[in-house]
Amino acid sequence: MYNARICLIICLILFCTFNTDAQVENLRSQSINIFLDCDDCPTDHIKQEILWVNYVREPKEADVHVLITKEVTGAGGTRVNIFFIGQKKFKNQNDTVTYISLPDDTEETQREHLIRSLKLGLIQYLKNSPLSKFINIEVELPESEEEVTDKWNNWVFELSTSGYVNADKNFNQFNIWSSISADRITEKFKTETSLDHSYSESNFEYDDYKYKSLNRSYSLTHQDIFSINEHWSAGYFVGGLSSTYSNIKLKFYLNPAIEYNIFPYKESTRKQIRINYNIGPNQHFYNDTTIYNKIDEVVFDQNLNIAAEFVQKWGRVWFNATYQNFLHDMTLSRISFDTSISLRIIIGLEFTVYAGYSIIHNQITLPKGDASQEELLLQQRELKTDYSFWANAGLTYTFGNLYNNVVNPRFGN
Repeated sequence: MYNARICLIICLILFCTFNTDAQVENLRSQSINIFLDCDDCPTDHIKQEILWVNYVREPKEADVHVLITKEVTGAGGTRVNIFFIGQKKFKNQNDTVTYISLPDDTEETQREHLIRSLKLGLIQYLKNSPLSKFINIEVELPESEEEVTDKWNNWVFELSTSGYVNADKNFNQFNIWSSISADRITEKFKTETSLDHSYSESNFEYDDYKYKSLNRSYSLTHQDIFSINEHWSAGYFVGGLSSTYSNIKLKFYLNPAIEYNIFPYKESTRKQIRINYNIGPNQHFYNDTTIYNKIDEVVFDQNLNIAAEFVQKWGRVWFNATYQNFLHDMTLSRISFDTSISLRIIIGLEFTVYAGYSIIHNQITLPKGDASQEELLLQQRELKTDYSFWANAGLTYTFGNLYNNVVNPRFGN
């Protein structure tokens, strides 16, 4: 009799549990379908925290397309823009939620900001659904609001260093890289300064053969950029560098610049086409005499750059084209193209490509004489070339169930 009662209680508990789960699933089936469009987001965490919507795998199946973009702030944090794009019954019902993550925010704090902002943006699409009666809105105001004063006056400083070592009986290699930067970024003015250093050494030894490969570089860069209006900016670049690889003992440059953005700068997270131009003198001192019989010289160069980026529901496109030449000889020029494309072609099929190509006729720093076999194989110094290119492309096709909200982290995803 006692065992029968226990069995009855267990059956009632299981029945209530299954019934509750069925009710929850029934309610969620009446909720909205959303498509998360974000390259670097904690997708599993979002699904675990926001259980009352349906996550679909294809944009066309969604009631709301959630597009998330990120920008680095002047303080080194992140400005996250969440665009809610209504589709189907919510067509033309769009919204944007923006928040700022501080540079010292932990990963958990960043995820809390993201979840809170996503919930806030989704409320308007749920208010007329069967789930609306379960919505509970509370506003927690701080007891007192303190005025925030910035003792650093928007200045941000950063120190960083890293090293790498690798060795065996016949070979050892180590690299050291370090950087110091100071930035101040406001709506009207941007100033950035950085000092970088890198050192790379490799030693080879086999029987009686020994060889040492060494590369070292320093660079100091500074730029001041002024906002003129929603489309125009102006500024200048000044700096110096030294590089054993490029045969540059010391180089100084000063380049005034101007830029025009076809779209207002405030729309840069979604679309931008920027055209900028700079021109100025360069003082070169070389380690070895160049192929043009120069040990030092002053040259003027000019640079024209066109950069375009679009982030839309159908994918992302980024393109950059640069033309550079020396004014004393217009044939000494370089043309470079770089692109990154991610396109959704049809349901389940996505195409991605990363590629770059340069036409090179401006290597005025090349040293005279032939490169040794070791310098050639180890790429220890810059060599004469007419072009360079790199590319990476691929297709991804996904098919199967469009609606699956389950997250199972066992043994990793």
